Amino acid sequence: VRRACIVDGRKMLALWATAGQPGWSVTDAVGLLMFHVLGGNAIVGVDVAERHLARWVGERVVGEKYMSGFVSRPARDKHAPTPKQRMRILKRDRHRCRSCGRTPESGDVHVHLEVHHIQPWDEGGLTVDDNLITLCSTCHAGLDPHFDPALYGLIDGDPFSEMGREYAEFHANCRRYREHAGPAFRELGARL
Repeated sequence: VRRACIVDGRKMLALWATAGQPGWSVTDAVGLLMFHVLGGNAIVGVDVAERHLARWVGERVVGEKYMSGFVSRPARDKHAPTPKQRMRILKRDRHRCRSCGRTPESGDVHVHLEVHHIQPWDEGGLTVDDNLITLCSTCHAGLDPHFDPALYGLIDGDPFSEMGREYAEFHANCRRYREHAGPAFRELGARL
């Protein structure tokens, strides 16, 4: 569960300034509108947030996408994958343990395949395909610690490349935004 928190506005603005990022204070509805139009970093007054942003500052149930941050956990997100999702993961992983490579078809009738949450569900991991991997019961039982980020690298299609691309795109967009919004913030700050 995540919720907005109250921070010391002066300290936060100073921290952003140290990082070379503009920031401003939102004290009324007009400032909030400008913030929504321009984006960037802002300290929003408690009364403004409670009046106009109640939907976003209240408690939210979230899940964690490894390296991608927090996302709202869908209300239907359940611990166990659906039978169709389980079969999709088993097919993607070619019905074999992605750690040791064993498969029931290899003649070992004692191989039992499980679909494992890489980022544990009870630690905020989502029941989504890119957080699930096929492991045999032996490898699954032997996980220590239970969350092993290296397992992401064993998924076909290498989700790290997709996450890395998203991460790079996000930071490139932030740089472009700062280049365009920076002058507007400086001009706005000079007027305030």
